[in-house]
Amino acid sequence: MTVSLHKKRIRGLLADERGQVGIIFGLSLIPVMVAVGVGIDYGRFNDAKSNLQTAVDATALALTKTLTVNSTSGSTALTTAATTSLQAYMGTNVALTAGPTLSNNNGQLCLSATTTVQATISGAIKALGTGGRDSSNTIHASACAEIASGGPYEIAMALDNTGSMGESTTTNGTTTTKIQAEKLAAKALIAQLNPTGGAASATFSIVPFTNNVNVGSEYAGASWLDTSGQSSIHWQNYTRPAGATWLPNSRFDMFTSTGTTWAGCVEERPDPYLTTDTASSSGTPDTLIVPYFWPDEADLNANSAVNGTAQLPGMTVGSGYSSQTYTASTYSSIINNGSQNNYLYDFGGICGSTATDKYEVADLADPISKGSGATKLCKYKALSGTISGVSSSVSSYGPNYACNANKLLPLTQDTSALTAKINSMVAGGTTNLLPGFMWAWRTISPNGPWSDPTTLANAPTGTAAPKSYSATNNTKVIVFMTDGFNNWTSNSYMYKSEYNAFGYYVNNRLSAYGGTTYPTPTGATTYSGNTTSSNWRQQMDASLLAACTNAKNAGVIVFTVGFSIPSDPIDTEGLKLLQKCATDVSKAFVGTTGDELLSAFQQIGVGLSNLRIKS
Repeated sequence: MTVSLHKKRIRGLLADERGQVGIIFGLSLIPVMVAVGVGIDYGRFNDAKSNLQTAVDATALALTKTLTVNSTSGSTALTTAATTSLQAYMGTNVALTAGPTLSNNNGQLCLSATTTVQATISGAIKALGTGGRDSSNTIHASACAEIASGGPYEIAMALDNTGSMGESTTTNGTTTTKIQAEKLAAKALIAQLNPTGGAASATFSIVPFTNNVNVGSEYAGASWLDTSGQSSIHWQNYTRPAGATWLPNSRFDMFTSTGTTWAGCVEERPDPYLTTDTASSSGTPDTLIVPYFWPDEADLNANSAVNGTAQLPGMTVGSGYSSQTYTASTYSSIINNGSQNNYLYDFGGICGSTATDKYEVADLADPISKGSGATKLCKYKALSGTISGVSSSVSSYGPNYACNANKLLPLTQDTSALTAKINSMVAGGTTNLLPGFMWAWRTISPNGPWSDPTTLANAPTGTAAPKSYSATNNTKVIVFMTDGFNNWTSNSYMYKSEYNAFGYYVNNRLSAYGGTTYPTPTGATTYSGNTTSSNWRQQMDASLLAACTNAKNAGVIVFTVGFSIPSDPIDTEGLKLLQKCATDVSKAFVGTTGDELLSAFQQIGVGLSNLRIKS
C-alpha cells in the first residue's frame, strides 16, 4: 500500500502543470538582467568616451591659444597645463598619455588621454570569466587643434623704422637688432594667415615710418597729391610777392628748378583732415596730400635785420675775430642761427642783391623770417637751367633731407613682394607716430588713394583696391608697432624745431590737439594752442589718439605692439597712448625682447584666426 501510494503521488506531481510559468520566468530573468546591465554599462562607457573627448578637444584648443615661438613639444609647462585642464573636466580619473606635441611652426598641437570606467553587471560577468580580475574598462581619446585661417582680412602693418630699431635685443636665444626681430614677426604673421599651399585669408600692406612716410615717387602726378599748390599748407614757409619774376606752381616745380627729384615722402594734411580718412579732392584743397619739401633754411639769424634794413651780400656778419663778409662762398660757414638744413645761398638763383628786390622785401616783411632769407622763392630758381650742387639724397642736405623711410607697399597677397618689402627695411630717423598710423589706415580705406583706378595702374602688380566699409565678410585691421614715443626736436632756429611731416613748430598744424576736444592719453587738456617746446609731445600724442578713435569708429580693428626693451623703454605716457589707441586692452601688446615681440604678433594671428579641431 505504502509503495503504491508513493508512486501514485509521484506520478501526480509529475503530471501537475501548475507553476510552470513562474519557473520559466525565473529562468529567463537571468539573461534579461544581464542584457539590461550590459546596456547600462554601454551607455556609461559612451558617456565617459564623450566626456573624455570633450575634455581633450577643449584642452587642445585652449593650449593652442597659448603657444609662442618658444613653445616646445612635451615641455613641462605644456604638460602641466594639459593635465590641469583635463582634470578640470574629468576630475582625477584621467591620464595624459601622449603629448602635447607641436608641429606646423607651432600652429598645431596634438595630445591623447585615457580614463577608466568601472563596469557593473557586465563587469561582474567579465570578472567571473577572468577569475575575478579587474573589471574596469579603459577609454582612449585624442585630438589635434590647429590655427586655421579666418578672414577675409585687409591688414595694414605700420612698422617702426626709426634709428632706435637698430638697437640690440634677444631673439630665439641670439643677439639681434630690434628691426631684425620686427622683420621676423611681420613675416610670421603673414605666413600664419596666408600659409604656403593654403588659401590666403588676408591682403596685407606694409607701411614703414620714421618722422614721415614715403608713399613712392611713382605717384608724383596722382590726383590726390597737391600738384598745383592749392592746399593752405603748401606755401606755408614761403613768401609769394605779387609781380615777382618767378612764382612756382607747386613744390614739384621747385624740385625741378633745383635739379632734384621728389623722393616720395609726404606731409600730413591740415586740420580738420589731419586725423580722418576723408577722400582727397581738388574741390576741397586741404584734403590733398602735400609733397614733403624741407625748405632751404636761412643763412642768417632773423635778428640780422636791423631797423628794417636787410642784411645784403658784402656786409659784415658778426664782430671781432668772428666777423665775416657775407657772400656766396661764406654763407655756409657763418651760420649761427640753429638751422639744420641750409643748402642754398639766400641770394642765389634769380634773387637780386638789393634791398628793393621783391623777394627780399617780402622776406623782410615776413613776421618770422624778418629778412633772414628763409622764405625767399627766388633762390630755388637758377637764371638758366637748374641749380647745381643740391642733392636729391635723403641723407644729404636738400629738400628730401630726412625722408629716409622705406616706401610703403599697398594691399597685396603677393608673399614675395611682402617679404621683399619687409626685408628691405632699415633703421634710421626719428619717431613721428601719426603719419605711420594714418598711411596704414589709408592703404585699407575705401577713401584712400588706392581706391583710385589711376593710382592702382601705377601701383605694383597685384595691388588690391580696399573694399568698402560695408563689404560683407571683410574685416579691416591695423597692426601698429613702435619701439618708442613721439619725438620732435626743438632748436634755436627761428622756426623753433626740426622739419617733419607737420612742418615746423611755428606752423601750428597741431594747435587743435591736446585740449578738451582732443585730449591727451593721460587726460590732460591744457596743451592746445600754438605748438612750442613745452607742448609738442602732448599735441602729437593727442593727434594720434584722435586718429585711432576715428579709425575704430569707422570699423577698423586696431592692434598695437610696443617694443619696450629695458635699456630703452617706452615711457608711461607712450604705453598709455598705445593701450588707448588699440580697440581694447586685449589688443594692446608690449614686448621687452625679440621673443616677446614674435609672441605678440603670433597672438595677433591667433586672435584673427579660427581655432579648430583637426582630428
